[in-house]
Amino acid sequence: MGVAFSYHRGGDSHDDAPELRRAVSLLETIIVLFIISLMMALLFPAVMAARHRALAVQCQNNLRQLSVALSNSITSSKQFPPPNRWTVDLLKWMEEQPLADAMAHGIPKDAVFGRPKPMQCPNQTDEHSTVTNVETCDYVLVVDRVVPYNRPERVGWVIVDRPQIADKDSHDPWYIGPEITPDQELLMFANRQGPHQSGIYYDSNGQTHPDK
Repeated sequence: MGVAFSYHRGGDSHDDAPELRRAVSLLETIIVLFIISLMMALLFPAVMAARHRALAVQCQNNLRQLSVALSNSITSSKQFPPPNRWTVDLLKWMEEQPLADAMAHGIPKDAVFGRPKPMQCPNQTDEHSTVTNVETCDYVLVVDRVVPYNRPERVGWVIVDRPQIADKDSHDPWYIGPEITPDQELLMFANRQGPHQSGIYYDSNGQTHPDK
């Protein structure tokens, strides 16, 4: 004769029992916060290094774009830009044709021309020029002009970072392209802090230069 077993689960037998909850102690909270702060301290230098590198790459891309545009301008016109004119002459070669057309016959009085983005170094602090609401160019043309004949095939040039602009420096608007000689460039590298990490300058030839 088989025996039948019946199982009954009393779901309501512990309904009235108090629920046990374990509170987080102050010591555990402090330990968790310490671990989080330690991880952040370890990650912060890596994040900052990656940020500096990203800004440096952006600056180098700006220099490359400016260099290609100026090369195209020289090749097309068969002449080198007049002094302090290079930032205007390269405009139509860097997708700034409307701006180039607006400045083709000179700079109208009280005109406000926005600075093209490739002329802004991401590591530089924006400086207003002597023209209201017009910024400066963060790059400088280093050029060895041939005198008395400015034959473009004989002109050596490179575009480089300029130092952070100081009060004593020229605050010309970006469309007066800053220009220096190779000797002035060497003095700049020797005596002025570069805009990038550890005082580095970049140039459009893909080279870096320490400040000293």
